[in-house]
Amino acid sequence: MPDMITESDINYINANAYLPEHVLDYGSTMSNGEPYLFDTCLCYKKESVLIFIGYPLEGSFEKENIKRILENAVKTLKPMRLDVIAPTCDLYDGERCGYASDSYYRIKLSDLIIPNKVKNMIRRASCEVSIEHSNILSDEHKRLISIFLNEHDVNSETEYIFNMIPTYVSKSKTACLINARDANGRLIAFDVAELAAEKYAFYMFNVIDYRYIVPGVSDLLLMELISLAERKGKNFVNLGLGINKGVAFFKEKWGGEVFQPYEYCSYRIKKRNILDLFLRGL
Repeated sequence: MPDMITESDINYINANAYLPEHVLDYGSTMSNGEPYLFDTCLCYKKESVLIFIGYPLEGSFEKENIKRILENAVKTLKPMRLDVIAPTCDLYDGERCGYASDSYYRIKLSDLIIPNKVKNMIRRASCEVSIEHSNILSDEHKRLISIFLNEHDVNSETEYIFNMIPTYVSKSKTACLINARDANGRLIAFDVAELAAEKYAFYMFNVIDYRYIVPGVSDLLLMELISLAERKGKNFVNLGLGINKGVAFFKEKWGGEVFQPYEYCSYRIKKRNILDLFLRGL
């Protein structure tokens, strides 16, 4: 087995991270696995499942090189199921049992120009809510997560991720909650920002109480996240995946641009018997 992640590895990862999956506290929590670093690629292993992040921390994506790193990770960690997240999943020959595609969006802060319509929405929302920062995810936040999930028809994977938000925030020393409260002090929306990476801030989650919608509240929260990123000296805000047309539109109106393609593939890895290993000379 390879060595566990070292303090030097953590510094290297944070210096080069540009995706949420590169954030160790987030990746470890959501996978419930142990992180490993193979060359320039991160992966997470839980029991018989390996999640491989095929976005190199240094250099450009070169298919044959990433394929070599993946093969080494599989050979070393010996999973029975392999989940690959990469610009392309054409990296492994095996029986696919799941597939999805999307794109990551980001804002380059030095190029950010906020449209007048967005500024108007921010001003409108700021008249109705107040903004605060915290590092503690309370029962109020958990209630909003439950309301959010009840209002959306989400798949089991998305439901799992949202239900793991409290665990992730409690584990992370670099996650920040940006809260919006109405005139009565009631929490009506919040964002989760992640600041572990040297160059990137991450727009991890946006959760709204749809029973008390304040127009522009999501714009106001994102503006506060961007201001926080600028104060922390970040160069970019990773806005996450497009998810659907509505979410993608929100990110695009802020000037979010596609900067990485996303593919997810899941594979079943068959165990090779002793005769097969012998014939292959392995």
